[in-house]
Amino acid sequence: MAFELYSHNRGSKIMLVIAFLVVLLWALLLVEIGLGKKDEEKYLKYWNNPNRDTNNRPAYPDWRWGKEDYNGVEQLFSVGSVLILEIPHLTIHHILLYTQCMHPVGALCTSLIMGCCWFVNGFFGVLQWLSNLEDWSNDIKSTDNLQTANAGLSFALVLAYWVYMGFSASDVHKWRKEKKILRQQARAQARELESVAVGIDEERKNGN
Repeated sequence: MAFELYSHNRGSKIMLVIAFLVVLLWALLLVEIGLGKKDEEKYLKYWNNPNRDTNNRPAYPDWRWGKEDYNGVEQLFSVGSVLILEIPHLTIHHILLYTQCMHPVGALCTSLIMGCCWFVNGFFGVLQWLSNLEDWSNDIKSTDNLQTANAGLSFALVLAYWVYMGFSASDVHKWRKEKKILRQQARAQARELESVAVGIDEERKNGN
């Protein structure tokens, strides 16, 4: 029964799309790290060659893990920080959706936060892409196309979270409306019980 409710939930379908995009981004990140290692080896091999051709200088690699340069750590933080954050978020979110315990306000807040995170991630991806266009080297790094794909998928996630945010906002409106109706019903029942109690008291007084 829980799975049936989960599968028919509008928000859960969007969250499945988001989970797929996040898994795809993780795969691209791992491939990018591997290709970045090859770019670093190519770069070091060129500069360690005393007879190097200055007209064929390789581009500066985006991923470097040596003692002289730690931009690999910075790159991993800028690209992978949101992905790491998505692991607990998606796990908890899908469990709450599956068990029908996800509050619409919580869904709205988390979708807003994660949408903003992915927007920032995509923005920095665009800046990285623009810096690659202005590279002094004519060489194309192995990771350039992957960085472009990562930026595009980041904005796809922003769009997905916006759609989910719309569903969540609709659910919040419905929840508030139902809450208001329940409050009105509770007040009506309280007034009815109060009138019944007053009637009983009057009957007792008349009986005495």
